[in-house]
Amino acid sequence: MGHKIIKITGTLLLLCILFPLPSKGAIKGEILTLKEAQALALENSPALRLLELEYEEKGYTASVAGKALEEARREIRDINYALQDLARQERDIRRELGDQDLDPAHLAIYRQELRLIEQHAGGLKEAMDKIVESRSDLHYQYELEKAAQDEVRHRLEDKHLLLAREVERKYYTILELDKAHDSLQKSLDYLLKQQDSENKRVSLGLSTPLSLQRLGAQVENTAYLWHTSSTLCRLARQDFNNLLGRSLDSPLFLEEKIVPREELPAHPGSGTAFLEQCKGLKGLRAYIETEKNRATDLKDRYSMGTPEYLATAKRLEKLQLELEEAKQALLLGISNAYHQVRNAQANLRAREAENKLAQRELYLGQKKKDLGLMGNLDLLRLQNQARQAEVNLLKATAAYNLSVTDYELARRGVLVN
Repeated sequence: MGHKIIKITGTLLLLCILFPLPSKGAIKGEILTLKEAQALALENSPALRLLELEYEEKGYTASVAGKALEEARREIRDINYALQDLARQERDIRRELGDQDLDPAHLAIYRQELRLIEQHAGGLKEAMDKIVESRSDLHYQYELEKAAQDEVRHRLEDKHLLLAREVERKYYTILELDKAHDSLQKSLDYLLKQQDSENKRVSLGLSTPLSLQRLGAQVENTAYLWHTSSTLCRLARQDFNNLLGRSLDSPLFLEEKIVPREELPAHPGSGTAFLEQCKGLKGLRAYIETEKNRATDLKDRYSMGTPEYLATAKRLEKLQLELEEAKQALLLGISNAYHQVRNAQANLRAREAENKLAQRELYLGQKKKDLGLMGNLDLLRLQNQARQAEVNLLKATAAYNLSVTDYELARRGVLVN
């Protein structure tokens, strides 16, 4: 049996070497807060940088469309100035033609100049009509490009919020895994001491080999759970480091204590006024306004039965339906997020009461053990119960805080799937 104890203890030492976790004494001055982690992720995220590049690209495209529109407007101004100049020249010539003393040679010249002015003016007016028509198309294209740029900007802002939320979620996950791992570590340490004591009792004939075997099985099972927990902690840290843009095995120490978030804002009720300020819906409204102006322009220039008008009318109808659908989805999402907060809050209160009771029972159990009124197994049960209550409280706090974040995001128009 002694060899069995040595084997289990040796295995535990090997696991500690292969899957080391940070010691509490080594983390001073190296703790990464949640806000610092979020800042790192936002700074190093390739996905955010891709969206930033897309936004810049859309800005260049919108700028090109804006310059083309401005060029059309400039050409229209230039043609208007040219037509005004031709009109002035025509007035001067006609005034000269009113002179009765003009000789036939000068009269022919003036009449030739009038014909040239009329031809030039006619060409300018024809060019003006084409440019005015193209200006409407250029204006429509410019408005579309601006709306597309705004859409990317909204997606970029939403991505910032969602990435910060993902960092928060994984931050809490690591804390939960660490807490569970610490609980398993303490349970395993206690069981190994109990196994050593039980082995001595068997050698003295005060206990049976079967009792020692049962305890050994419990040690093996707890060691397996500890090993699995170590692996999960390591993988979670690598995943989190990757999210922050750090090397996978960079040292990572987080604040161990988290507190419940402050009281959330009141439920918006059945009102919809806040929807007017929702950035996500503003993008759809911009597209709708652009298509409305396009439809009006096409109706004025052509007919409501032309393919261009009909296509625009269909796009407008589709966008309006999408807007109404988005409004309803957002209202429902906000309501769901609000009730999730309330549920998480109720669970948090229950876990706080559970933890308070478990700690009190452990305190009293320790007193009874010191007086010889309670056995080791009963005290172990109370210790495990108290540690599990702490784990449950941490999970409940994390779930509540994350639900508050989701509610705040929903009120900004960002729904978390």
